[in-house]
This record gives sequence, C-alpha cells and structure tokens, in this order.
Amino acid sequence: MKKFLKVTICVVVAVFVLNMAAGAQEKKASKRLNEEIREKFELQYKEVESQAVYRLRKQKVELPFGHIKRNLSSGHFLLRGREGVRAEMSLLSSCFNMARMISIIGVPGLLAMLRS
Repeated sequence: MKKFLKVTICVVVAVFVLNMAAGAQEKKASKRLNEEIREKFELQYKEVESQAVYRLRKQKVELPFGHIKRNLSSGHFLLRGREGVRAEMSLLSSCFNMARMISIIGVPGLLAMLRS
C-alpha cells in the first residue's frame, strides 16, 4: 500500500512539475484511472460493518478453497465440462481431506485406521 501511494504521489508531482515547466497558467494534477473507486473501496473496507463481513469470510468454509488454490496450486480447473470439473474437484477434495487427517491424527494414526 505504501509503495502504491509513493508512486501515485510521484506521478502527481511529476505532472505538476511538467505543467509548470511548460508554462501552464493553471495548476493541473491528474489522478490514476479508477482511483476514486479504489479510494471508495478502501474507506468501505475500514468500516465496522465491512470488517464483520470479512471476519465471516475467514471462517472455516473458506479454508478448503484457499488451501486448494494456494497450497495445491490449483487456481483453475484443467479439465473442461461439468463432469471434468466434478472429477477434478473430487480429487482435490480428497487430497485436502487426506492432508487434514494427517495433520489431525498423524501418519501412524491414519495408517492404523486404514488397516482396521
């Protein structure tokens, strides 16, 4: 965030200096495209109600999808069509569940459960 603000300030200052060097009568400063929207969303993010929504999103339901996307490097599906996506999601879910079982009960416990 700080880097973006520094770059934005540098761009505004550079535009101002160039306009003054060119002999412009009035001071002009330009904003980046969609900067108003970005500022609006930043203010909205800092509101108490918005923080409550983001806390809800951090609950357990987001964990499997974040793990599958980031840790299993599956940001998109490789197969096409509903059946292919279902098969791929089933495989990824199984991988997630196995990793989860290993972290909860450990490898020896999982092997003991699979043998019985």
